[in-house]
Amino acid sequence: MAVNLIRNARVFFSSNVNATTGELVENAATSAMTNTNTFELQVLEGMTFSQDTNVETVTVSESGETPARGQQAFNTALNPVSFSFSTYIKPAESSTTRTAEEAPLWNALTSSEAIGSANGWSDGTDPNPATVNFTASDKNQLQKFALIVAMDDQTFIIQNCALNEATIDFGLDGIATVAWSGQATSIKRAAALTVGTPAAGSESLSGAGLTGSHAAKPRITTDCFYLANKLSTASIVYGTTPATYSLAITGGSITISNNITYLTPANIGVVNKPITYFTGTRAISGSLSAYLRTGANSTGALFDALITASASTAQPIGTLTINIGGSSSTIPRVTLSAAQAMFSIPNINTEQVVGTTINFTCIGTNIDSQNELTLSYYANV
Repeated sequence: MAVNLIRNARVFFSSNVNATTGELVENAATSAMTNTNTFELQVLEGMTFSQDTNVETVTVSESGETPARGQQAFNTALNPVSFSFSTYIKPAESSTTRTAEEAPLWNALTSSEAIGSANGWSDGTDPNPATVNFTASDKNQLQKFALIVAMDDQTFIIQNCALNEATIDFGLDGIATVAWSGQATSIKRAAALTVGTPAAGSESLSGAGLTGSHAAKPRITTDCFYLANKLSTASIVYGTTPATYSLAITGGSITISNNITYLTPANIGVVNKPITYFTGTRAISGSLSAYLRTGANSTGALFDALITASASTAQPIGTLTINIGGSSSTIPRVTLSAAQAMFSIPNINTEQVVGTTINFTCIGTNIDSQNELTLSYYANV
């Protein structure tokens, strides 16, 4: 009896799913997995996936010297699968095309169609960046896909997945990452998956009831870059007479959430299963940490401006730009641009070196706009 090691796991994203059920199409000669619909993901340690049930316990409470004291337990509902994993932010350039290894994930988070349909993710052509935007995200349901987790001698297929959240971390001494989380309707366990020898960026897949091929890891075979958070910068433009505040950040994060909610019946006598889900409010918020400095255009001056405005302004709105990996036009980087960010009064952190935390919410031009945030991927060197 063999054991399986997570260090040996390989993770695949596939949009080769049934359009109605969202379940992976298996052993289909005419609609097999290909390197345009199935991609291997480079994930970090800490990937999780699980499914549990709601349990109702029935008890009795009687008087007398010999009361009934037993109980009965029932599975009432099967909850959606929860999964989470992290990837590095890796802008890439192949010939004149700018893209990223995590492009299929951004597309699944922000649109309902497969990558390549000019939805949430758009490749760029040098010198234009690849972009993530939310113009196609006003949907009740997002792109259906499956995750395949192949271990040593067994494979888990997570069916009918939907991405709920992505959190970008600005940890000062780390490499830029995105933490992804979502839900699915079921998990299937299968036999071992066999991955063929790489050829021209593609690898064959067989076994575990699957057939076809996938785009090999890394998805882009030339010029793919890691980004160091130590080089990241941020700036805020705020005020009736706009001032630009340049921040030497010490940390922070930004979370993009679809606020997905699943619907599950409540019939008695059966184990109820989720029937569907719907997206909720698209919420984009985060925080930046920095030392509290004195002087014009410093974090101290920003604190003064925001605490003054908060007493009389319902929406203290400014422009926020975060350059992950640096701001120079000659280096690989990712720029997060919010034309309208509403800022709270910064917190004061009374540590050995006094710091501040600036909380913000990215908002659209109007409540029905989809222009809260744009991510621009540059891979030029």
